[in-house]
Order: sequence, then C-alpha cells, then structure tokens
Amino acid sequence: MSWDKIDFSSGTITIDSSTTKADTETITKAPKTESSNRKIDAPIMLMEMLKRERTHYLERKMKYGKDFHDFNLVVSQPNGEPFKPDSFTQKFKRFLKLHGLKHLRVHDLRHENATLMLKAGVNPKVAQKRLGHAHYSTTMDIYSHVLDEVEKDAVNLLESSLETIMI
Repeated sequence: MSWDKIDFSSGTITIDSSTTKADTETITKAPKTESSNRKIDAPIMLMEMLKRERTHYLERKMKYGKDFHDFNLVVSQPNGEPFKPDSFTQKFKRFLKLHGLKHLRVHDLRHENATLMLKAGVNPKVAQKRLGHAHYSTTMDIYSHVLDEVEKDAVNLLESSLETIMI
C-alpha cells in the first residue's frame, strides 16, 4: 500500500490494489472484484501509528538521499525498496515467534480481523463492506461459525436480563 492511499485528515484508507508474486516478480494489480475497491474508516490508534511510520519513512528518505528508492510504500525496506513477498513473510514469522504469538500466515490476519469484528457485535453488513466481499452471502458463508458463537452469547445475555426482570 502506498502513502497516498491514507487520508490522515478523514481517517480513511483507500483499498484499490493488491500486491502479489508472479514468478520472480512482485506485481501490483486491481483487486478481484469491484467491491474490493473500497474506502474504510481506520481506528484512531492505527492512524496515529501510521503518522509515526510516515515520519520514520520521511526520515529514512532524507538519510538515504539519492540512494533512497521512493516507491512511496507504507511497508518497505529501510532504503525504500519493496520487500519481496517471501522475505516479508519470513519477517512476519520471526515477529510472531519473538513475541510468543501463535503461528499465522499474513493473510490469516484478515480472518482474525473479521472474527474480531463479528464477535464484537459489528453488523455483518458492515463487516462485508470492510472486507470487500461482493456478496453478503460470502461473508455469512465464511464466518457463520462466529455468528453462531455470538448468538449463544446473546441468548445468555437475554437470559440474564430476563432473570433480573423476573426477580
């Protein structure tokens, strides 16, 4: 993702491309579906973190001078060059191990995000939009197990509320 996709004043991030590996080359391409092109609101905490990273990016750009490769990437090597997908994956694995976190693929973070949203009570239609799914049914098919858990929690809350009224 490039810095121009982050709007600090409105607190939004535009998603209109994806990066993938094709043979030995890394390419950026349009997302799979039109609904994958989206603008999402970002949490304040994330925007603050991105502001700090933007400052670090500009500091590196000044430090490296003419040797800086300005691809305008949010995540890049110190000299501005993009990471090769495999090297970023290895860096992510080392980060998880260093911090005692369970093994995840980078893509699994998307599923973790969706699960957390739904468990927190985010409307599934909103989750669909944020995930960029073209159809509501796609979100429901993939994450119905999470909603089953949420429904059990809702029943328990309802039962507790009714007990309070009945007493």
